[in-house]
This record gives sequence, structure tokens and C-alpha cells, in this order.
Amino acid sequence: MSLRCDECGSHDVKRHHVYGQLIEECGLCGNLQGDPAAVTRVEEIREAEGFGVAPELIGLFSALEAAPGLVVDRSLSTAAGHSAAPAIYFTLARQPLELLDRLARSLLMASRRTSTIWILEVVHQQRLCFVLRPRVPGDLQPLTVDLGLLRDALRRDQRLDWWQLGDEPRRGRAT
Repeated sequence: MSLRCDECGSHDVKRHHVYGQLIEECGLCGNLQGDPAAVTRVEEIREAEGFGVAPELIGLFSALEAAPGLVVDRSLSTAAGHSAAPAIYFTLARQPLELLDRLARSLLMASRRTSTIWILEVVHQQRLCFVLRPRVPGDLQPLTVDLGLLRDALRRDQRLDWWQLGDEPRRGRAT
């Protein structure tokens, strides 16, 4: 049976292992298909290689960007590459206090498993930004593991009712 590309329709699709993940890759357009988790993992690893950062950092970017109104500044967040402790810069376009509350709650719950405490700071980088970073930068290997733990915690928590944001801001009672 010949595989067909979901993107371009080509039959030049090969099933093979990439970074330990079994995926299908189109030889014509480069589309990846197969198990969504495997495809996501390969895409994160490839993007991370381009930035010179850990794939877990790219996964955390995606988890953060899944929150409506949260925009990661990837250029600032990847500027140090592997040479320094990770720092994720982001802006909040809407419902900033509600988003910060949920993010802080997720960080608190994940802190039981992380190697250090991760904090949220407010900074000014030509505009008001927030930064997620380890309180005490340490050895990069445990921090990389932490990135994966935070990514997984955010993905889990964002599916829970308490993480959901209403489209309309809450208002007081009508009189």
C-alpha cells in the first residue's frame, strides 16, 4: 500500500524513525504525518535545533501560546541558546491578570517536581513583558528537565475547568 501525503497528495511518503519517533514524511513537500504526538515531538526537535535550544523549551513555548492572548517572544527567549539558563519572554494581549493567575497556579503545582522554583517577573524590553525563569539559575541539565515538566503541567492544566478564560470579562451584578 502506497502512502499519500495529507498536504500535497504526493505518494513520495516514507515511514521512518526520526529522533526515535515513527512518522511519515513527504519527500516532495516535507509534510510530517502520523501520530500527532510523534509529529509534534519531531517538529519541536527540528525547531529547537534551528534556535540552538532544548526541544523542551520549544514545547513550553507551544504550551504557553495555547493560552489565548499570550504571545511568546521567541527571539528574546532563545537569544542565549544553550549557554544560559532559560528565560521565556512573553506578552499578554488580553485578560492579563487572569492569565497570570492561572500560569502562577500551574507553576506552583508543578514546583513539587521541578529542580528549582520558577518565577514570573515583569520587565521592560521596548514594551512591557513578562519573563518566566528559574529563581536561581543552576545546572542546565536539571533546568532542561524542568522545561519538560512545566510544558506537560501547562498542557494538562489548560484542559481543566479552572484554567478556562471566559470571552467576556466578569462584571458586577446588574442593578
